[in-house]
Amino acid sequence: MTYEFLKSQAASPSGFPTASVTVASGTSIAIGTLLSLKDLNTAAASTIKMEPCAGVAAMGKDGTDNSTTMTVWIGGDFIAKASGAIVVGMAVGSAGHSNYVQALPAATSIASGASVIGYALETAATNETFLMRLKL
Repeated sequence: MTYEFLKSQAASPSGFPTASVTVASGTSIAIGTLLSLKDLNTAAASTIKMEPCAGVAAMGKDGTDNSTTMTVWIGGDFIAKASGAIVVGMAVGSAGHSNYVQALPAATSIASGASVIGYALETAATNETFLMRLKL
């Protein structure tokens, strides 16, 4: 089962800023899907660990609608699902499957920062939902 990012009901200090990205016209994307950056402002569902992130789908996209743009959230507080243990304050990134996120090794986070999608706002165990701050 694919887990979807959920906007936190608590007030997010930065609100929920958005951006527009290009997507393939024949692709279906569910709201709350973590999208990876594939090329200049071009996004697709994240399927590889530690991919650079384009955002979280702020709307659903039907594969038959012929649209090639969609709105994504690039910030805000979200409820995410952990792939492995995550400690509060750790940088998190794509786990490469089903919209899960994982803790990033310090060396990866520091190297370029491209894999960092945000930070854990609470500690989580494997498969547990937790609050994170999306910060792209």
